[in-house]
Amino acid sequence: MELEKYLEEIDAQKQIDRLAKKCKNKKILLYGAGSYFDLIQKNYDLSKLNIAAISDKKFETTTDSNKTPYKAIKPEEMKNFDCDVIVMSLINDLSVAKSIDKNILKGSKNEKTPIIPLLSPTFSYLLKMFFKKI
Repeated sequence: MELEKYLEEIDAQKQIDRLAKKCKNKKILLYGAGSYFDLIQKNYDLSKLNIAAISDKKFETTTDSNKTPYKAIKPEEMKNFDCDVIVMSLINDLSVAKSIDKNILKGSKNEKTPIIPLLSPTFSYLLKMFFKKI
């Protein structure tokens, strides 16, 4: 399934708006600056989110590849970055979140910082996919 259709089916803007309400007055650190996030940023309004910076593995050597309006930081800098919540802007966010928690944040200032997804499959979407496989 193409990503544009997936984002439409999970009602991406509605989820982003809900996240903005949930994270009102919270400083957000985004993790994930790849093509998935590029597509979201291009097609959806993120202005209600208080995004302080974005981090990605591709910024480990240079932040020159940053195509976003947000400050780019290396994943290692997530340890001490001043944020209230880390938002995963990746498709495979669960496995990456575990890795970040275990390999980067453990023992740091941000060890207890909540890590949440930017978008999640909706229940109706999951049901639809389940019945397509039957």
